[in-house]
Amino acid sequence: LYNIPTGVRLTALLDHAALERAVTEVMRRHEALRTSFSVVDEQPVQIIALPRPVHIPLHDLSALPDEGREREAQRLATTEAKLPFNLSAGPLLRVSLLRLGPSEHVVLVTMHHIVSDGWSMNLLIQEMTSLYGAYAAGQEIRLPELPVQYADYGVCQREWLQGEVLEGEV
Repeated sequence: LYNIPTGVRLTALLDHAALERAVTEVMRRHEALRTSFSVVDEQPVQIIALPRPVHIPLHDLSALPDEGREREAQRLATTEAKLPFNLSAGPLLRVSLLRLGPSEHVVLVTMHHIVSDGWSMNLLIQEMTSLYGAYAAGQEIRLPELPVQYADYGVCQREWLQGEVLEGEV
């Protein structure tokens, strides 16, 4: 119910290692993507995991007949989109790769709405695309560090949403 799925079709040879490196870098940049949620003293808390390398599972559908390949790709995408997240275990971002042929792939990206929204998904895809392009070309790229993380924004919101402001919202 709270999953935000998308699929990106790529029609070129794919460098799986460069894709994993790009997703790893995006997750390093965005703490929200490494955040899980737990309860401590009956209060919800965010737990931000340290960055770690991302492994992207590959489902090779290239041996299937054309019509079966597309049907299976759609089935896998639908299954992935519906797969629940464990909010206390994380990560709350999943990426998998479907190989339809030597130069045709679909990258499936699913995030939980607790750490994302539609606008964020577009940003994530843009960053992954930029990083992947550079890494696949053998170039080093470093996107600028983010001046504010989502947890910082949450603290500001909590400080603002007090007193009269909070009373006006109830």
